[in-house]
Amino acid sequence: AVVSTQSGHYGRDHSKELAIKHPEIQSLSLHPGLCYTSLARYVKPQSFILSILGRVLPLIIRTPAEGAQTHVYCCVEDGLESGQYYGDCKKNALEDVACNSNIQKKLWEFSEDLILQKAS
Repeated sequence: AVVSTQSGHYGRDHSKELAIKHPEIQSLSLHPGLCYTSLARYVKPQSFILSILGRVLPLIIRTPAEGAQTHVYCCVEDGLESGQYYGDCKKNALEDVACNSNIQKKLWEFSEDLILQKAS
């Protein structure tokens, strides 16, 4: 969950900074929601609780098609605000940490430095 949260912040920060640095590019970040995909086939139940969850979760979480709806929405809807975060086919508010322009700028610069190191 920590990695997912960190990568989510990373994506949102980059989207917002890209929108600032290159306003000619439409940049959105989004979350499909919790989806039951074939990735779950690699999870081996280690306990009774996990084996129960493995049977119940597919009944209550989104299918891949349902999870793709926000992706499709962001691709076809006119007038979406660049640099914003979308979920459930609507704009969502960001957490305070994701709205920190100083963090966004530092992350952008760090990423540029990494790319330049790899390219040389």
